[in-house]
Amino acid sequence: MSPLLPNAGPPLPQTHTPVNPPELFRLRNAILAAHPDGKVSHEALQAIAKTENVPASHVYASSALDPNITLPIETETLFVVCTGACQAQGALENLDAFIALCNTREGQGKKLFDVLPRNCLDMCPHSPVTISRSALGQVAHPKLKAADIGEIVEQLCDAAEA
Repeated sequence: MSPLLPNAGPPLPQTHTPVNPPELFRLRNAILAAHPDGKVSHEALQAIAKTENVPASHVYASSALDPNITLPIETETLFVVCTGACQAQGALENLDAFIALCNTREGQGKKLFDVLPRNCLDMCPHSPVTISRSALGQVAHPKLKAADIGEIVEQLCDAAEA
């Protein structure tokens, strides 16, 4: 059970279609074929998504299946996105929103943040869940909607600059 939110309640209805497990494992194998040591950058994951003609969120989610695949954490602000069962409630849409926003902020020269997919955050009744870590501390964002991500990122990244 999560210390942040109690894991109790009935399963949530599926509102989004998760990626089929064989597809996730195929993408995981593509990551490892390109990066046998498992050390992969965010840019490399996005390049694999283009090569495989899939959304970046699918490649990120597949990276969470293998503990030997590691992504760099280079900034003070981090968003850990559940890409397990939370897929059924919109986690991949959220993950694509985080990736797009990070790319946009980089192009604008704004303070960046890291995105780290995890297969489970053990908060399924509050799905989709993301945990943020910043200068303001660590916070769970239960039932996160893609439309709210921009405001959350602005607040946490701006707080890190202040």
